[in-house]
Amino acid sequence: MKLNKIIFLFNKLGVDRAIFYTSLARIIMAIAGVITIFFVARFLTDIEQGFYYTFGSVLAIQVFFELGFNGIITQRNFDPGTLVGANNSKPLLIVENIESLRLRVPVPEEYTMAIPDTSVIKFTVDAQPGKIYTAILSRKSGSVNLINRTEIWEYIYQNRDNQLKSGMFATASIRFRRKELSFLVPESAVVTNLEKRFVIRLRDNKAELIDVKNGISQDDKIEIFGMLSEGDTLLLRGTDEIKPGTKLFGKKLMNSTIR
Repeated sequence: MKLNKIIFLFNKLGVDRAIFYTSLARIIMAIAGVITIFFVARFLTDIEQGFYYTFGSVLAIQVFFELGFNGIITQRNFDPGTLVGANNSKPLLIVENIESLRLRVPVPEEYTMAIPDTSVIKFTVDAQPGKIYTAILSRKSGSVNLINRTEIWEYIYQNRDNQLKSGMFATASIRFRRKELSFLVPESAVVTNLEKRFVIRLRDNKAELIDVKNGISQDDKIEIFGMLSEGDTLLLRGTDEIKPGTKLFGKKLMNSTIR
C-alpha cells in the first residue's frame, strides 16, 4: 500500500512507473554492491579476494560479448576497405534506441517559475503537422542557459510505433498558471521602444509612464509586472508619443489570475 502511494507521488512529479522501478532497481543494486565489497574485504583472504575479482572480471567480459543491442543503426561512418587510423575520432557506427524519445523544450526564463497546467505536453512535427502527439514531463534542468536565457525541460515520448525519428524538430504548446494573482492587460496597452517597455497610467487625469516587464501571454492579453496597484487606470492603447503629464482618460486595470 505504501509502495503504491510512493508511485502515485512520483507520477505527480511526472515520473512514470517504468522509470520509478528502474531507479529503484539501480538503488538496490548499488546498496548490494557496497555490502558485497564489505563482506569480501572482511571475510576473504587476499588470495580468495584475487580469485573472486578475477572470476568477476571474466563474467563481466562474457556479459559484454553476449550483450544484445536493442536499436537501429542510424549512421555508418566507414565502409569495408576504408583506411582508418588511431587519430580518427569518428565512431564506426551509431546505434540508437528510438522506442523512447526525449523532447527537449527550451522554456524562456520569465516562464520558468510558472506552473504548467499538467505534466503532459502536446506537440507536433513538420513531417506530420496535422497530428498531435503527447509527452510526459521527465525533468527540468534547474539552470538557465546564459546565451539564450532559457531552461531546458525534458519530456518523454513513448515511440512504440516508430512514427517519430530522433533529431526531428517539434513545435510544443504549454499552458502556464501562477499561484499568486497578477495583472492582465490588452497587448495594445504595453508600449515598447528602443529604450524601455511601459504602460501609461492616469493619475489625476495626467499621464505617467510606468516601466513593466512582460509575463505570460493569454489570448490577446499579456501579464505585466511593475509598480501598479489594483484600481489603477491605464491607457488602453498606449503610444510613446504621449509624454508624462499629458491629460488623458483611460481604462481601469482589473486584478486577475493567469490560468
